[in-house]
Amino acid sequence: MKATMEQVAIRAGVSKALVSRYINTGMGVGEKSAEKIREAIRHYQYHLPGLAAGSEIAMLVNGLSGFHAQLTRSCFDTACEENYLFTIIECFGDPARKEKAATLLAQSNIRGVLVYGSEMSDKAAIQILTEAKIPLVLIENDLSEIAADKILVGNYQGQYLLTQKLIESGYRDLRMVPWGMSTRAGAERLSGFLSALRDCGVNSGNHYLLPLKEMTIDCAVKMVKRLLAAGELPDVFVCGDDDTGYLIAAACIEAGLRIPEDIAVTGFDGISTQGGHYRALALTTMRQPFTEMGSLAVKRLIRKIENPKTAVETVLFETALITGATTKPLIHSDQ
Repeated sequence: MKATMEQVAIRAGVSKALVSRYINTGMGVGEKSAEKIREAIRHYQYHLPGLAAGSEIAMLVNGLSGFHAQLTRSCFDTACEENYLFTIIECFGDPARKEKAATLLAQSNIRGVLVYGSEMSDKAAIQILTEAKIPLVLIENDLSEIAADKILVGNYQGQYLLTQKLIESGYRDLRMVPWGMSTRAGAERLSGFLSALRDCGVNSGNHYLLPLKEMTIDCAVKMVKRLLAAGELPDVFVCGDDDTGYLIAAACIEAGLRIPEDIAVTGFDGISTQGGHYRALALTTMRQPFTEMGSLAVKRLIRKIENPKTAVETVLFETALITGATTKPLIHSDQ
């Protein structure tokens, strides 16, 4: 017999109305009461009425853009091939929304969940799903305390390789415009950049970092013009992702610089969501294998659904160097 909301309320020692409020909005529910309600939900394996069991998996993602197209398309195609429905839940970059979505999924009949992104704030949502014993695969998040399959990208290795190739190709004054410092991926790329400078005999430190206060063309142009006026323009801007790379390239052009003759620019990811005229530039970057990552993530999740005792694994995908028109020719990654 299925558990009822009333049973959950009795076990938690709260009113049925409070349980309903917790499930629907979460607002106005104290942490002690919320913990009692969560325990009762887990005890009874309570599911929201109307959510029928089926072969459905979901992906939690902070925000959706053209950046995610290859990954989500690959997830959808692989899920369909395995006769699973694939649903994407966008959380609009809001950790509270992500926690709420995780709570609702934990109470539903979802078969398994993919969590994409490396935001450090994702831990709470992931723990909710883990406690509910929902099969889980993390894409780009390496929380050591979470026992789940993980699909990771070699962000550190990729940024190290790109920086090394730039130095080997004659670039000596390198500055990084970092991206996503609240994410594991952004922090790893910064670390890879600084490590390559050190290992290649180039001094590192705050002097080599140029964070943008805002991701706008006006802010980027002001930074480039300030460096020009001070005679401190580097040989190359090493950007933490492709969108930042295209933004900086646009700012350099607005400031009257030629790319790559006067200044070089690099990105990271292999896909840009930055539209407009300057996207016509072929950016030198490190490409992530999104299609392969999405397919493997879904296959691992379904394997976990159908065989819960399957051992947990971490798979690291390497990035590939793509030399575009924003630098002079670089040594390829396999040389």
